[in-house]
Amino acid sequence: MDFKRAHTEEQRSERRRQILDATAVMLTEMPVAKLSLNELSRRVGLAKSNVLRYFESREAILLELLDAESRAWLTELDRLLPPAASSSASAASASAAASSSGGDAGTGAADGSARPGAGLPDIADFGSPRERGDRLAAVLAETVSRRPVLCDLWSAQATVLEHNVSAAVALEYKRATARALVRQIGLIQRCLPELGQHDATRLVATIVLTIAAAWPACQPSEALRAAYAADPEVAAMQVDFTDLLRQTIAVSVSGLLVRGENLPFGPVSGR
Repeated sequence: MDFKRAHTEEQRSERRRQILDATAVMLTEMPVAKLSLNELSRRVGLAKSNVLRYFESREAILLELLDAESRAWLTELDRLLPPAASSSASAASASAAASSSGGDAGTGAADGSARPGAGLPDIADFGSPRERGDRLAAVLAETVSRRPVLCDLWSAQATVLEHNVSAAVALEYKRATARALVRQIGLIQRCLPELGQHDATRLVATIVLTIAAAWPACQPSEALRAAYAADPEVAAMQVDFTDLLRQTIAVSVSGLLVRGENLPFGPVSGR
């Protein structure tokens, strides 16, 4: 198509969306490493210089696509994970507080207002913390495994995508990541209210880093696939991405629940 400059913000947004859509399609056909700006430009019918009017670099396009893919995954998880529930411990504490203050333990606070969590299912109805953790691990692993584009982008984030971008693009992406982190923590605590915010943050970091490391390791080259087919003992060394991720998340949940430290996440001075 002939290039026509987008004059309005709506036209610019539509052009950016077209570029992102074309990039997403390309990533279903090839890994991030093989996606070139020249081929992308050809597919959207724009000169390379015109694509760069809308995104400063190939990596800037991929970072924005990573944010979009991550948000789509979180939206899916919001539909699939159990609904928000009240905690038995919280309910018991609220009841005791209401009783000591002269309120009606059956209806809520002393002023007659509804007790927080009233009307919600009890979290215990969904099983023990370990059972809920195992189910959470299964849902996370199975859903993200069906999103190879997201997995590939995460695997390239630190080594490729966060390079060749300006500080402004990097800042915008990290702010988007922070917003996504809040959503992820909320989804995890919806299933596991026993986890404090810091431990839920640790679990999110473990999940993303495991995906980033395990995804490329579980995508064997043509030579490796031939080697696996030729020797059953070698084939036994293959790692299943979904199962590895599920087990890692489940074990991490169990460990965080047992330790129960909930220490601030990040570098700790003096260690």
